Amino acid sequence: MTKNSCYSAYLLTKSAMLQLFKAADYSGGLEKWGTEDNKSRIFWNVIRDRQDNPAGTLLTEIPHSHLKFDIPSAPVVYVLPEFLKEKIVQGVRGIKELTSLS
Repeated sequence: MTKNSCYSAYLLTKSAMLQLFKAADYSGGLEKWGTEDNKSRIFWNVIRDRQDNPAGTLLTEIPHSHLKFDIPSAPVVYVLPEFLKEKIVQGVRGIKELTSLS
């Protein structure tokens, strides 16, 4: 990995990204939208307070291609007050319905 000082972000090499994707746990996410060259996967992470009580969910939408190594647009971050899986899935579907209308 190399650090990009301008954005204080880590840039991954292509091989490092592939290793990361192979090792990732996809159980906390959905991928049901887009074409093969511009798929959308939304991952979620339940956020907890200092007493370990669920406080809500952070969603990260990552567009990607199944045809080539490509991220066609910037990731998008959303927040939901829900923390139960069924409610998170409903929230994700609601977001995708709203964003498809715009």
